Amino acid sequence: MSVDVSRMPRGSSYAVRLHFAELEERSPGERVFDVIVAGQKVLENFDVASAAGGPLKSVVRECVVEATDRITVELIPNKGEPILSGVEISPIVGR
Repeated sequence: MSVDVSRMPRGSSYAVRLHFAELEERSPGERVFDVIVAGQKVLENFDVASAAGGPLKSVVRECVVEATDRITVELIPNKGEPILSGVEISPIVGR
């Protein structure tokens, strides 16, 4: 996934909030993946069911990245299929 941020101030820092929800009856360890945002590995061996405290629950993780034109979000599977439920991107003012 790639988001155009070229209309925002150049050289800006962005808060990226990643929303995950394990919507299936998956046990911890069944869906594990890495998350790369703007070329930075921000989550390694991320397991939604484990992080959320079980299946059918959600969890949010936040990171800060630098970008000028685009912010990419990549999900790299380690076990099972990666899942991402939503993304929020907000410029950080004064940084």
